[in-house]
Formats: sequence, structure tokens, C-alpha cells
Amino acid sequence: MSRQISHLDTTIPSPTNPLLTLRTILPSDAPSLSHILSAPSNKTDPNAKDIDVATAGAVIGRMREAASQPTVLDDQGNVVSGPSRVNMMLVLKTEDENGQPVEKVIGIGGFGAIKDWERDGRKVRAGDVGVMLDPAYKRQGYGVEAMKMAINWAFTPASEGGPQLDLVTITTLEDNDPMVKLLHKKLGLEGKGVVSPAEFDKDKNEIYYELTKEDWRSISTE
Repeated sequence: MSRQISHLDTTIPSPTNPLLTLRTILPSDAPSLSHILSAPSNKTDPNAKDIDVATAGAVIGRMREAASQPTVLDDQGNVVSGPSRVNMMLVLKTEDENGQPVEKVIGIGGFGAIKDWERDGRKVRAGDVGVMLDPAYKRQGYGVEAMKMAINWAFTPASEGGPQLDLVTITTLEDNDPMVKLLHKKLGLEGKGVVSPAEFDKDKNEIYYELTKEDWRSISTE
């Protein structure tokens, strides 16, 4: 009998920062999504663009529709199908001006695309991971933690709530210095990427990385 696992209400706690979580995007995140995507300092990321709150709300609707597709396992525990994306928001527990606890959305993360490929005669599920922070929260270690949380979750068995991906991919423009520095210096990916002309801007180069679960385990324990 097949089994279905939903990721629509996923929340991933940080293993190192009890105030930080990565969770599936919600309709109420429209103002935060608009703010982060429209921030001028994020324009080094080709996914960043000016977007108003109403449009952000419509985008979130499509994101959640895609994420509502469950991961389906066959009798042997193999993934038959799953969501085409699971977009997430990075949330920090903080305090308002009155000292009351609040949750502040400080970034966008998760998987903007999950695709089915065929390699060596077998099906492979690959998810493209990324992060984009509210400018006020950059250079504080939140970006690298969001990437680690998402990658760890990607390789988590579906029986434990993960999407059970075979590969995690990362793509960034070569001139996106903050992201390249994060990947190379914080995630240990220096020398592991492939440079090619950028898909959406042939005047620039992009760097593409692939990680298997074994690759990630090796890097994480170095």
C-alpha cells in the first residue's frame, strides 16, 4: 500500500539556534515576501524583483498549491512522486518595542523547484535550494543556517516528514559575492561547482553545484 506525506505545514527548527525556524510559506507572509524580493540590496539574485503585496499574495497561493502535493511512497519506501516546490520562510523569535515575544520573518528559503530526472536508468528527485534575507538580518549567520536546515530536511526520509530527495542543487550567479562566499567558506563547496553561461543572462556566468546525501554528510563532518 502506498503512503502519502504532506509538507504543507512543515516547520524545521534550527539545531543550533532555538530562536530560528524554517517553515512552509503562509498567506500571511505576503508583506514579508514583497519586502524581501523588492529590497535593492537583493538584486544580485536573479530571483529578486519588485513585487507588491497583492502580487506576492497571488505568488504564495501558487507556491502553496505546489507544496500541497504530498510525497508518495510505494510499498518499498521509494518516492513515486512529490511536490514540485516547497517554498519556506525563515522566522526569528524576537521581541517588540514593549518587550513582548513576536515572530519576525527574516528571509526566504526552502526549495523553489523540485524536479524528476533520469540518470543511469533510474529516477532521481532533485531540489534546488536557496536563501534570500531581509537586508536588516544579513551578515549574522542566518543565511548559512537556513541553507543547512533546508539541505538536512531535503535528505530526511519521507517517513520522518522529509521529501527524501536524491540530490540537492544550488545555482548562483558568479558575481553574487555574498552567496558565493556563503557556499564556499561556510558550506565547504569551494571548487565543487561548475561554471557556465547564466541561463537568463548570457552576459554573466553562473555556478552550479550538486550534492548527494553522502556528499552532504562528508562536507558536514569535515
